[in-house]
Amino acid sequence: MQDDRQLIGVLFVLLLAIGTPGFLLLLAFLRRRHPRRLASGLVIGLTLAPLLLVAAGGSLWLFLHYTHQKFNPDYWDGHPMERYTMRQNLIQSRRLIGLSPVQVRQLLGESSLAGSSMPNKLLYPVGYPPSLTTLDRPEVLTIWFRNRKAVRVQ
Repeated sequence: MQDDRQLIGVLFVLLLAIGTPGFLLLLAFLRRRHPRRLASGLVIGLTLAPLLLVAAGGSLWLFLHYTHQKFNPDYWDGHPMERYTMRQNLIQSRRLIGLSPVQVRQLLGESSLAGSSMPNKLLYPVGYPPSLTTLDRPEVLTIWFRNRKAVRVQ
């Protein structure tokens, strides 16, 4: 998610850097070629530009800020490709910290990832959260253990 925010920032700066000179050049061209049409074109352009920016920005914000929900074992079990909505809650609530691997498996079920039964780590796929850059592989909830107790969740 952090990569998407950086990408959006870079895109915004690029749009400003390209759009502002482009708008000024277009304005200068219209002044020379069509001085009478300039007023109506300027009004239409200045009205539509903010509306388009708000619509595009709002759509992008909704796309990247998907809903988060509290961890629900039934929903976790029944909707494996939408687990990303509960991932943040599991991490921030520290609900898994201190649990044994057996207790984590009782709560989250068996992991469906190959190689997820390492002695000090469990991996759970959480689906494909909305993203501009990571569409090729699912996100993973990783739980690290030390002395048979969960010490870190990421």
